[in-house]
Amino acid sequence: MAKIENAKGRKEGGGYERVFEGNKQLGHLMSRVHGTLISDGRELVRLIESQLKFIDNLDEFLNWDMREEGALMPEEIFIANRQMMQKCRTLDYAGHYPDFIIFKRTGGKQECHLVEMKDGD
Repeated sequence: MAKIENAKGRKEGGGYERVFEGNKQLGHLMSRVHGTLISDGRELVRLIESQLKFIDNLDEFLNWDMREEGALMPEEIFIANRQMMQKCRTLDYAGHYPDFIIFKRTGGKQECHLVEMKDGD
């Protein structure tokens, strides 16, 4: 888990210093807090990725022919991460990618969930 005490933050002249009307100490602290939240989010994504089964090729997965007999998606959970989405040519994200897409098939029902990891309240 990321800690504020380990975050470097921007020393001076950053946006937080300007927001706090030149208060360098408060600007530096806020920069460190922001950096810690970003690191925490990355760590959470890495933990999730280490626990799940990922789709090898998102384009092939999305073009799976569901009409052929025996070609139904197995009852399972499939995940695509941001790197796979960036390589995918089947979908158009308009430059905005969620952290994960989760495809779930259970009881003959299929679901697709877009997941954006956020930390905080």
